[in-house]
Amino acid sequence: MRGRNAKIQAFAGAVVMALLLAGATSRAHVPVVVLCVSLVLALEILNTAVERLCDLVDELHTLGQDARIRDIKDLAAGAVLLAAVGSATIGVLVFGPELVAQLTGG
Repeated sequence: MRGRNAKIQAFAGAVVMALLLAGATSRAHVPVVVLCVSLVLALEILNTAVERLCDLVDELHTLGQDARIRDIKDLAAGAVLLAAVGSATIGVLVFGPELVAQLTGG
């Protein structure tokens, strides 16, 4: 995981874990949040593996700008994006009420 997106996702995961440790949500939400963070990071690793495999196949077979390789990479990246958006939505639902309550003093 060396790409810019992977670094952003790792940082976001660390922030979310810090919020969990700070008690920013109920204990019942912890497994769901940990699963979301793990899913996004695991898919990012899988996306990196798919991209590297595609690059290797392209290099070995000199495919050039093959649309199939582009599509495979796009699909793998799309899986990461879908998981990240879903996880962010869950994060808002889990942390949002508590953060709003703390910001408004309620």
